[in-house]
Amino acid sequence: SVNDDPGKWPTYLGYLLLALGLFWNLFDPTSRFGKLVRYLKATAPLGILPLLFALCTVTPQAATLADFEKYLPAYAQGSKAAAEDFGRLIVQSPMGRMEPVNSLDTQLLYKLHGSLSWRGMDQDQVLMGMLSRPDLWRYARLIRVKSPKLRKVLGLPQGEKFAAFADAFEGKKSYKLKKYVEEANRVKPGERGTFEREVIALDEKLNVIYMVFYGNLYRIFPMPGDPHHTWYNPLEAMQKFAGKERATVEALTRHFIDAAAAGEWAAAREMIAQIRHYQRRYGAELIPPKEKVEAELFYNRLHLFPRLVGIYLLLGLVLILAGFAEILRERPGPWFGRIRLGAGVVLLLLFALHTFGLGLRWYIAGHAPWSDAYESLLYIAWSAMLAGLIFFRHSLLVLGATVMVAGIFLFTAHLSNINPQITNLVPVLKSYWLTIHVSVITASYGFLGLGALIGFIVLWLFIFRHPARRPQIDRAIHRLVAVDEAALIIGLSMLTVGNFIGGVWANESWGRYWGWDPKETWAYVSIVVYTIVLHLRLV
Repeated sequence: SVNDDPGKWPTYLGYLLLALGLFWNLFDPTSRFGKLVRYLKATAPLGILPLLFALCTVTPQAATLADFEKYLPAYAQGSKAAAEDFGRLIVQSPMGRMEPVNSLDTQLLYKLHGSLSWRGMDQDQVLMGMLSRPDLWRYARLIRVKSPKLRKVLGLPQGEKFAAFADAFEGKKSYKLKKYVEEANRVKPGERGTFEREVIALDEKLNVIYMVFYGNLYRIFPMPGDPHHTWYNPLEAMQKFAGKERATVEALTRHFIDAAAAGEWAAAREMIAQIRHYQRRYGAELIPPKEKVEAELFYNRLHLFPRLVGIYLLLGLVLILAGFAEILRERPGPWFGRIRLGAGVVLLLLFALHTFGLGLRWYIAGHAPWSDAYESLLYIAWSAMLAGLIFFRHSLLVLGATVMVAGIFLFTAHLSNINPQITNLVPVLKSYWLTIHVSVITASYGFLGLGALIGFIVLWLFIFRHPARRPQIDRAIHRLVAVDEAALIIGLSMLTVGNFIGGVWANESWGRYWGWDPKETWAYVSIVVYTIVLHLRLV
């Protein structure tokens, strides 16, 4: 059937007029926002906006723990170059994305160990070792165990906080966690306690290690002539390939594993080169350009956003404390101005790094970096930083609140239940309307989050309104309230326009503007609540 909607263009025109009205409101000198800006200009000690725009720029014989400790130093020293070559191979993710093995190794080690190195070895060395010598690496203590009860179940030594794959088994077959996993899975997710959640998480990590040992996650071999362009892990390839290709895959896999297990690194690198040649011969149409591969390897090494978390939180706390000190002093010294200027420059540099990281992720993924929960949180943190750069001249407290909000969002992005993996977009999400919709509506959260934290700071200032300090505190409160209101106006405008654009995307994709699903309902509730908040001053 054909969807003929004569009201579509009048509706779009209405959306456009509403968006233009909200946009003009930000530049109309007679609007509430214009009055707030003039007030802030009159009371602010420092300006940063011009500076912002200027700078935006397999199974061997049985081994023991002692064997593993004896093997490890030589492996760590000799495997670096081979591991780097291994990380440059291309692998097909379960979602079909083509990426360097280094990206897969990064995700796996971070999931298992919570960092990108273990005992001085990088992620490619660790994962290549697990592939080549599972009999030894089953003793590697990679997994942090927080629960004392679970440590006792595993039989960990006193004071040991990390568990190895071997710790979960009694002998060769008895799985120590079997009873506890079954009991935990019978409990509803919302009713699980700390122990049940950690048992399930540990069981999942042990299964990941098992799949690494057998190479199940390394889909590095393309099937010749496959119209679906599916790549297979070594075991699958040996089962599904036929004739010469099957023999080639078997030989490449066996020789690589044997060479890496024996520490013959020149031979191992030669096998990796032959695997790369096989990939280019039979899967060249899916292999990303060299520039993108290098960019992704650089992004993985940079590990930018996890490193920014601590910097943001610490800097935000310091600036908030400095802001309180500035307000509580009867005569703030000139060094507060120097702190403000220096902090502004540091904030600009951090914002530039944050922007570079998002841009690099955009280039690697081939789509805007706000397609999932992880990327959305990165983008919200970025928009919070942008909001602070626009308003930071008004107070050290605003500057500190900006960095703190960004740090909180980045910290949330790196919780264990959020997947940072770069993924492909599903077809319905490949729409420029969606890109604009998500970018606008998500950016509003940064401004609204900044407004929330400023409001919290203002409440604290009321506590410190001692009669002797009341005048300077009242002046600070008035400035912060003005900044807060201006930030909320921008945030509400972006939230509203973003929802209009979302209606256009929904209509173009499904033939309806609004469906009252939970996301749409709460978007509407958010608009209503913030509209009421901004207009309560008129009551």
